[in-house]
Amino acid sequence: MYIGIDDTDSREKYCTTYVGTLIVEELLKLGYILEEPRLIRMNPMVKYKTRGNGGVCLKIVGKIGAEDTKKNNSNKNNSNNGTPKNIEYDYKQALEDFNRGNIDYEALSKESNCKSSLKSHIKSLKSLKSYRTTLNPEITEESYKLSKSEYLEVKTIVSSIVEKYTDFDCSTTNPGIVLINSRLTRQKKAILKNYYNSVLTEIVSLDEAEAIIKKVGAEYIKYKKGLGIIGSLGAISSYFSENQTYTYELLAYRENDKWGTERYVIDSSVVEMDKMTYPYTFNNVDNNKNIIAPNTKCPVLYGIRGVSKEILFNAKEIVESENIDKYMIYRTNQGTDHHLRIMNIADARENTGAILSGYISEEFTEITGGHVLIELTDSTGSINCIAYEPTKKFRHIIRELAIGDLITVYGTIREEPYQLNIEKINVVKLNNLYEKVKKCECGGTLKSKGVSSGYKCNKCGKRLKYDEIPKIQIVRNLREGFYEVPPSARRHLSMPLSLINYLPNNLR
Repeated sequence: MYIGIDDTDSREKYCTTYVGTLIVEELLKLGYILEEPRLIRMNPMVKYKTRGNGGVCLKIVGKIGAEDTKKNNSNKNNSNNGTPKNIEYDYKQALEDFNRGNIDYEALSKESNCKSSLKSHIKSLKSLKSYRTTLNPEITEESYKLSKSEYLEVKTIVSSIVEKYTDFDCSTTNPGIVLINSRLTRQKKAILKNYYNSVLTEIVSLDEAEAIIKKVGAEYIKYKKGLGIIGSLGAISSYFSENQTYTYELLAYRENDKWGTERYVIDSSVVEMDKMTYPYTFNNVDNNKNIIAPNTKCPVLYGIRGVSKEILFNAKEIVESENIDKYMIYRTNQGTDHHLRIMNIADARENTGAILSGYISEEFTEITGGHVLIELTDSTGSINCIAYEPTKKFRHIIRELAIGDLITVYGTIREEPYQLNIEKINVVKLNNLYEKVKKCECGGTLKSKGVSSGYKCNKCGKRLKYDEIPKIQIVRNLREGFYEVPPSARRHLSMPLSLINYLPNNLR
């Protein structure tokens, strides 16, 4: 079963990942087996998005002791709250174990009447000598279908938590839940695969999302306008993408009574963590400033992003902060460039991500606000590319570009004015630049007398025609290679250059 959730937060409070974490907690208590949760970022150009335009997906792959759970629920004097009989398990430790992949499902299932599919599942895990984890997609049940009572139970849990932890007072918060509890045919998987591409690179409408939900046999729950079902389905559809490049994020949450107060995260410890874990973690600091802690009133204390769960556990131990109420590690598409597509300039369209190659065709222009603009041209057309003021020193790189330089630009295309917002560039080949020698052989200075009259030395009076003036090659300060905007100006989906050696990518 797949559960997608989106659009529960606002810029003032709450967080969809926190909602996902609470749901995981409740499902673990009831004996449900889950894969690692996913946090999926979508097209950053969506105007009606919430803070990060990201949806959460949970995948249930089984349930422990389904038969005993039913019996326990029917026993009014039962004190196990629906958990299987004869099981002693510390559920306070469950979330920690889940994050580390250490939930002992064998212990949970001992002396319980598991469904045959789950027994086979546990047997396969034991044969691989990894029975203490169910997080590897290759060894989990592809599509565990819940019974009617289980489905209703899960649906009730999900909807009640969403309703409790959503900022309904915010006009732009429009939550949505999508549930898929059926075996998906090859055709339905193909539909979801295409949908994932759409939510990353296009503006998907509510009607389009509802049509896809109907085609794949899913159910949805809408609150207010229900725009959240677009991202909820998008998060689910990530399972069916051909591009399975991923990273992880460890999200630490605050104790409830501290929400809305100033966060206590020691900056120097974040800097130290970054030094000790880089390049396996990313986007932690910018100019020695801590950027893992948000500035909103949401439950998140901080978030650390990295290429593996193991490095995140180590990073968490280095960061010094206020008490952590709970934490969750999400598998994400952050830092993967999933939103970018290679194309010609003529094919580029607004509100999408593009990788464009061409030549600089105009000198840079400084525009109001400290932004820097360049023009890129290929055989199909031209487009303006902009480095905004928040990119700080990155703008110096743009200013160093000259007419004739061959570059590849990565970024998203704005609708009005129509231009590409630069996320990073690859200077493929620098054009050779020359300047005329303005010194005479005698040591005097050559003064221009006009194009037709040439130059005259102010010391000896020698005259030279314009094309007789020798040229020397200018030494460029810029070097060929990749350049990127600073972490504080980087989009969630943008791949940092530090990850090139660790993730498959389309950088060229």
